[in-house]
Amino acid sequence: MPGPAEEIAVIKEIFRLYGKEKRSFPYIARKLNDLEVLNSSNGCWTYQRIRQIILNEKYTGSLIWGRYTQKLRSRSVPVAREKWVISPGAFQPIVDRSTFEAAQTVWANKAWQLSDEQYLDRLRALLKTSGRLNARLINESPLTPSCSAYERRFGNLFRAYELIGYKRTDTCNLRKVSHQHITRTYRSLYGRLRRLFPDVKATHESIRARPKTIRFSTGLKVAIAICPAQRTLRGKRRWRFESCHAQHSGLVTLLCFCGLANDSVSHFFVIPSASHIPVIAMLKEQDERLASAKRLRNLRDFRRVAHSLGRVSNALPSR
Repeated sequence: MPGPAEEIAVIKEIFRLYGKEKRSFPYIARKLNDLEVLNSSNGCWTYQRIRQIILNEKYTGSLIWGRYTQKLRSRSVPVAREKWVISPGAFQPIVDRSTFEAAQTVWANKAWQLSDEQYLDRLRALLKTSGRLNARLINESPLTPSCSAYERRFGNLFRAYELIGYKRTDTCNLRKVSHQHITRTYRSLYGRLRRLFPDVKATHESIRARPKTIRFSTGLKVAIAICPAQRTLRGKRRWRFESCHAQHSGLVTLLCFCGLANDSVSHFFVIPSASHIPVIAMLKEQDERLASAKRLRNLRDFRRVAHSLGRVSNALPSR
């Protein structure tokens, strides 16, 4: 069955922007995010999400089976298109065949007809405008093909960097500095919690480890997730939740929202579980996904609130 009318409208708009206006995947993703349109997982739109929609024939009403195959304890392997099982007209289409084919033509003509030198020229142009290169900048740029296209053409992205004389030390250093900064924030917060609550201990107290889970003497475990602040293209503030541990653990979680400079934590939320939040999500101040969370007036309230939510969480039926 087709989904809600508002979701169908989004799908049609994606195909229109790509097939008719020749807009890039990053452009479409940015536009939907700026308009605060949520996708099916209530997360941000990305290059890959738009690509999956544009290349998926199910929106024409076709039912497809056998695109991938996977043996036990092995990785999935794509199957050649001629071996797919396709049942056209299996259900009501969302986009007509001509619209879908127009989008496929744009995709087919986008990158494969470029020469190696044209690939590199576009990478040089991006470097000139942005001052540095990384996978995110390349995927979001309307100037360049995607990272996967560069990998198919040159073997890997770093080989393309070498061919234009770009050294990736700045990108690596930025990533390293960011990683170290987040780690220091985790450790600093753990130190504050230890001073406030002497009975708190991290489950992993290695010198190099980030203390992502703490345990009270009562036995209650709490996951910790540091959420750096970012601004959207329209200047709105968001916090990046990117914690596989908190999302998968199902524990009561302390969400730590950083200030705009990301040099300290500005405010805290305690939530019964972060399992309903995607592993990578941009959270708003009044986010619907934080409806069950409690904002702490002071970090001293953390113990009381965590235990009250822990009792509520433990009372819920197990998954």
